Amino acid sequence: MQREHGVRFEAREIAEAEPREADEILVTSATKEVLAVVALDGKPVGGGKPGPVYAAYQRAKQRAKQREAQALRAAATGLQEVEK
Repeated sequence: MQREHGVRFEAREIAEAEPREADEILVTSATKEVLAVVALDGKPVGGGKPGPVYAAYQRAKQRAKQREAQALRAAATGLQEVEK
C-alpha cells in the first residue's frame, strides 16, 4: 500500500527527541494493524487526533479489503459453477 499511495516509509533507529517533534506517529502490530498515536508523554501529537497519513492509510486499507472480498466472491462463484 505504501508504494501504491506514495507514502514515504523509512525503517531506522530514531533519536529520542524525534517523536516529540513529529506531526504524526503511527504504531503497527499484527493484531491492531496500524494505530495513530494522539498523545506522547501527556502532550498531543500533531493536532491531538489522527492525521492525514493515518486517514489515507485507512482509506487504502478499506479499498484493499473491498478488492479482496470481490476476488473471494468471484472465486466462490467460479467454484459453484464447477460443482454444477
